[in-house]
Amino acid sequence: MKPRKRVGEVAGGATAECAAICCCCPFTVMNLLVLAMYKVPKGLCKKAWIKRQKRQRTRRQQAGGGSTTPCLADQEAAETVRGDVEKSEALSKNEEDDLEKEMWNRFLGFWRSPSQREAV
Repeated sequence: MKPRKRVGEVAGGATAECAAICCCCPFTVMNLLVLAMYKVPKGLCKKAWIKRQKRQRTRRQQAGGGSTTPCLADQEAAETVRGDVEKSEALSKNEEDDLEKEMWNRFLGFWRSPSQREAV
């Protein structure tokens, strides 16, 4: 014979189900609204934007004989590298040696164990 549920168990189960529905439904509805109003249009716009950029890049390559104009970030990176190279060329050999010795003294043992510090 199966044990029968008491009134308290039935009431508790019903209360738990109501609480789950009352708490979860608003969040589910809100999630669906955010999905429909923000995430889907954002994804579609991003996809269209990428497709448009690829199409423009292809047109530029065909019109320019295969060469593309570098983007601004690439130009800035190249200028930074050029500036660093010019600075390092400007330092004389003695200044480079002095700078290297200073850095070795400053960071001596920074990442080494005590036995390795003595070896250098």
